[in-house]
Amino acid sequence: MHAKTIFQGLAVALFAFGLSGCATMTKGSHQDVIIASKPGDAQVSLDDKTIGHTPLKASMSRKTDHTVRLTHPGYLPYVATFHHKTRHSFGVRLLLNGAAGMTVNHMSGAEYSIKPDHLDAKMTPKPPVGPVPVASNAFSQAGHADSGTRSSGS
Repeated sequence: MHAKTIFQGLAVALFAFGLSGCATMTKGSHQDVIIASKPGDAQVSLDDKTIGHTPLKASMSRKTDHTVRLTHPGYLPYVATFHHKTRHSFGVRLLLNGAAGMTVNHMSGAEYSIKPDHLDAKMTPKPPVGPVPVASNAFSQAGHADSGTRSSGS
């Protein structure tokens, strides 16, 4: 009977150890984020590295914050920050994963989620460049213009 108790204890320990780092195995250390824009076909830079044109799916490390910059001819640049946040409180993570699992998930970044999980950027057109046209007053221009004809009043 003593051997059965030891076997059950080992089985429970192996099961618990197998669950450690569970988020690392199920979520992974990267998260896919959809990036779209209006207008489409904007150039996308992730952390100062060009990765393509919208729409696209960007793979972001869960360990750090990220900056996305969109550029498109005729539009102002659009910049967005993506933050990594823990998915659960410390107590919940400890209960679900144990100390070993928390360590593995922390080191891999799997305990984090990237927020927001998508971007739908509405880009702003650039203002006109150069001097601003001045509205003209046709009446005053006609009154001062020399048309080459004069009326004789005497």
